[in-house]
Amino acid sequence: MTADDPSIGPLAEFTALRAEILQNNQNHNHVLTLQLTITGAILGIVVTGPSLNPLTLVIPIVSELLYLRFVTDVIETFQVARYIRENLGPRVPGGLCWEDWSLHQARRQPRLGMTSKLLTFAGASVLGLAWAFDAVFLSSGVDPGMKGGLIGLWALGAVAAVHQIYSILIRQGYATT
Repeated sequence: MTADDPSIGPLAEFTALRAEILQNNQNHNHVLTLQLTITGAILGIVVTGPSLNPLTLVIPIVSELLYLRFVTDVIETFQVARYIRENLGPRVPGGLCWEDWSLHQARRQPRLGMTSKLLTFAGASVLGLAWAFDAVFLSSGVDPGMKGGLIGLWALGAVAAVHQIYSILIRQGYATT
């Protein structure tokens, strides 16, 4: 490589973009860890007494917010990878084959990513809804105003859980991860 080599710029850009992809991958791990930690903490509090069961209605809402953050990072990662593959690769002699290899690896185990997202996000949401079901719908000792609020929160959580399940199973989590 010489100073007038036209591949120097694309290689420098590739290095910066790969660092961005690695940061997104770290963000994935942080979001997954945060999801599991929050779910575990809420369940840990709830097991101390049945009167706290409605607290599990927070889980589907938090799960939805974290799932959307996770999906945003996945989409950004795929957009950067596509840019590298389609725009930078052709500008470097011999190409940049990392993104092709990475995409091939992701396609080899699609069920693993899907199962992980289902259990971590949608599974936690369904667990939170199921745990609170008795307190929301079957308990008679709840103030009517509070009961209406709990039913509304349960319904919102159910919509979040259905969205997560739909997007993971039907739309493949917005991207093939």
